[in-house]
Amino acid sequence: MDHQTRKAVQAIDSVRWVGIYQPGYRIAPDLMKKLSEKGEQSIELIVSVFKGEDVSGLKSKIKSLGGNIIEISRRGEKIRLAISSDRIGNLVRLSGVRYVETVPEFKLSPINKKRRAE
Repeated sequence: MDHQTRKAVQAIDSVRWVGIYQPGYRIAPDLMKKLSEKGEQSIELIVSVFKGEDVSGLKSKIKSLGGNIIEISRRGEKIRLAISSDRIGNLVRLSGVRYVETVPEFKLSPINKKRRAE
């Protein structure tokens, strides 16, 4: 955006901040912690994509980083992929990437026998 557009956007009441969306803002804190604890490994991630981005172009860039696309959501707003953990720094710098987080791990809870009997 040019200087004039920036001033116009800053004048909007609902806008709290205008600045460069740094790569560090795009990575989930729990993922940062996980990366600092473990060495290089393949990791499954979910990449949230900015609305209106060219998903096919982003898909090509992810593949060029060695990423393996597992699934793309119907509307293209999320991409599930596997990539080497040492490539995540490059991943978060790709244009169109809004946020990167680990795939949630869902676990079944054991049924409380007492409650079930009631």
